[in-house]
Amino acid sequence: MSLGIFVMLVIILITLLVVGAVMYFGSQHDPHTNVRSVESSRAVQTLIEQQRRAAQKLALQQPKKNEEETV
Repeated sequence: MSLGIFVMLVIILITLLVVGAVMYFGSQHDPHTNVRSVESSRAVQTLIEQQRRAAQKLALQQPKKNEEETV
């Protein structure tokens, strides 16, 4: 009985170590967690471009609202 419990604890311990190692090394190789990576840089550039276009669209819509209020 105690041998079975010992084997079970060893298996659980090994499993936890493997899961921890996979999580640690997986996060080290994830390009999205690195701020200086190419993928992160592209994502930031895309967001900046979307923000710029949204600001332009909003700026074009603003005068129309002001013209309607003055009439």
